Amino acid sequence: MRNSSYLKKLVLFSLLLGAIPILVLGVYSHSQASKTIRQNAEVGSGQLLLQSKLKVEQNLKNIDTTLTSFLHSTFVDKALNEPYSPERFDLFDQLGKSMYRLQIFEVNVENILLFNLKQQWSISNDGVQVFEDNSLLDEELQVLKDPGVNTLWLHQAGGHLLLVKKYPLHVSNPDAVLVARISGAEVERILMGETATSGLAILGSNGELIAGSNPIDQGESIARLYQTSVDQQMNTGFRMIKADGEEYGVSYIHSEYNGWIYANTYSISALTVNMVSIAMFTIFLCLLILCVIAVVSFMGFYKMHSPIRKIVQLLSGQLKGTAGNKNDEVQYIRDQVFHMIEERTRLNDENQIQVQHLEEFFIHKLIHGNVSEKEMIDKSEQYKFPSNWRQYCILVIQIDALGETRYSELDAELLLFAIGNMAAELISPARRLRPIGTGESLVVIYGTVEDDYPSFKKEIYQTTEHLQNTVRRYLELAISIGVSRPFIDLKDCPRAYTQGVDALKYRIGLGGNAILFMDEVLPEQFEEWFYPKHLELELMEAIKLFDENRVEEILHVLIQELLGENLNHLEYPLSLARLMLELLRLLQDTGISHQALYTEEKTLFEHLFRLKTSMEIEEWFKDKVIWPIISLMKDNRHNHHRQIANELFKCIQEKYNTNLTLEQCAAELNYHPDYAGRIFRDQVGISFSECLQKHRLTVAKTWLKETDMKINDMAQHLCYASSANFIRYFRKSENMTPGQYRESMRHTKKEQVNE
Repeated sequence: MRNSSYLKKLVLFSLLLGAIPILVLGVYSHSQASKTIRQNAEVGSGQLLLQSKLKVEQNLKNIDTTLTSFLHSTFVDKALNEPYSPERFDLFDQLGKSMYRLQIFEVNVENILLFNLKQQWSISNDGVQVFEDNSLLDEELQVLKDPGVNTLWLHQAGGHLLLVKKYPLHVSNPDAVLVARISGAEVERILMGETATSGLAILGSNGELIAGSNPIDQGESIARLYQTSVDQQMNTGFRMIKADGEEYGVSYIHSEYNGWIYANTYSISALTVNMVSIAMFTIFLCLLILCVIAVVSFMGFYKMHSPIRKIVQLLSGQLKGTAGNKNDEVQYIRDQVFHMIEERTRLNDENQIQVQHLEEFFIHKLIHGNVSEKEMIDKSEQYKFPSNWRQYCILVIQIDALGETRYSELDAELLLFAIGNMAAELISPARRLRPIGTGESLVVIYGTVEDDYPSFKKEIYQTTEHLQNTVRRYLELAISIGVSRPFIDLKDCPRAYTQGVDALKYRIGLGGNAILFMDEVLPEQFEEWFYPKHLELELMEAIKLFDENRVEEILHVLIQELLGENLNHLEYPLSLARLMLELLRLLQDTGISHQALYTEEKTLFEHLFRLKTSMEIEEWFKDKVIWPIISLMKDNRHNHHRQIANELFKCIQEKYNTNLTLEQCAAELNYHPDYAGRIFRDQVGISFSECLQKHRLTVAKTWLKETDMKINDMAQHLCYASSANFIRYFRKSENMTPGQYRESMRHTKKEQVNE
């Protein structure tokens, strides 16, 4: 087939294409007819079998349910706990009558026997009997020892069925066993119904025939047949078997209720018909159609093959003449075309990747100021940068933190790559250049054709906010974006990039996930005046903590920054004045007037501006400003703490006779209870609760000395839980009870009067 020409393949394929459906249709029609008949017989047999099973099991379950209810009745439970004796004749007589009434069913229950294994007696239609051992039920008891087996169906040799139930359920050694004997003929009558159906049968779990008949063989041979033919591992199924040279179908259902197998057997040969004539007609029709297809296919495909021959000649360099040695023309064309497409795709992909890398490299050089003006013009045209943009801004994107996310620091580069892809998708190419990564940042040059900066700024904010939300939704990350000041020439990209990075430094006070415009965080008129605010804040915190070593360290660094070489003679006095004002503001915030620092007639600023060197300025700030401020703040804090302690003690004096707590007093003074309690202990030396107890003790001693108030009333007025608690605390503090203290004070008073 591989060495044949395309025309031969088309003709052979058309023949094959025409023959297969016809042959399949003929075979299918013949087999489908037989299959349909068999399936209908199988379905009918299964439905009949299922109906018979449901009818039989419904009656058996009715017996089972009724006997279960009887066995678990209060009356039976009472009888099972009684030993047999003539004095209990009425009880056993009533039990026997109740059992007799249970035998009225659609299925004839011939007898019911109740064996009390615990009390060694049994009762049935024949009366009550006493037995010495359980040998009569050895086989049944062995099975019922399984806690999961509560009901047992047995088939006796005489054709009877036994329903055996244990009491109580789910135990290994039952106290009683109930046995119901059912006629096998009654079960067969229910199975067959009103019209006897040959082939229906019920088999026991061991393959014995319980009820039914068999069209193949009569008598007990059906048990052997079904035992070897029916797969008892399946709940339901169908099997084909052969007997006496004839094929039979067997439908069966395995009962989950009692383990029986319901089976129905029918003859297959009686269902099928002779299909020979249909098969012969189908073969003849197929051969005729194949001949017609062969002739028509050759004539049509010969004309259709002409364009293919010309294409092969073109690809092989022969515009005229034969196609050469190209046996499979279409395969040859396909291979050549695919080869050209693959080469072109590969070259385009490689070229596109190189262009992207070159463009990213150029943008990287652009934002770092490594591009000449001529190169900028040439590359902008080469990479088709928009030429109608009127103004630009640079967006610098950084991940806020990875510490509390599901990522690690090793994922930072990959995350920036993902954020860059999102930015490329969300921001229109008409508004941006290609995003590039540089260090820990992602940089996007954003442009617009508008001259109005406010509208441009609004557009940038909406775009960056959308990008933030998208990153948070898909990557569960918080990012901050710094936006430079607008500029109109790409040569200003380095300055704009620096502005974007500097803008991000202000996110510290915003908690991350911020969009920071440089013209908002640092107005343009103050851009050149650098003031180390962070050092100033550290200095203020060190002063508040009275950490003198830290103050000296930070002050030295701060003075060096304020008097750096980048400041001119007009700027550094402003920086020093700003530092002075912040120190005075700190002093005033603590409630102390800055007048406390003035020890001479000249102002602090006059002294400051007369200093000549940085060392003099640093020493003057420490000796004349900072150390006095720390001293004043310490004194003020001590006085403030003393005032708080006095207020708390006043609260104790006024409200000692209530259920007073530190939380209540602190709330009245607008302080946190932990803070107020710590200050009280520092100032007084004991805790608030201890002071309250001591004051109550002092009041109690005064009452004991000057009044005749009862001890119970004192305990109640002083908010003790009971007088016993009051007496216990008083004895612990004074080494005597309140009554003893009162007597002691009276005795002392009498002695003073007698003297």
